[in-house]
Amino acid sequence: MDNNIKSSLKKIGYKKFLPKDCNINDYDVISLTEKNGNKISLYRNKKEKQELDDNVNFSSSWRVFNSHL
Repeated sequence: MDNNIKSSLKKIGYKKFLPKDCNINDYDVISLTEKNGNKISLYRNKKEKQELDDNVNFSSSWRVFNSHL
């Protein structure tokens, strides 16, 4: 898996392994396929989700858009 993707997913709370004695229903699960074909599941606790600030994302996108005009 690409290091940029790993760090991005870690920033928003995804982990490679579930804690012992946890309820799987309390976690979001995403499945990724590496370039070599290995499949990886990543888990994030639904209660500990970090909400993304859409204003920051929009500002960045707007700057990029304007730079291409």
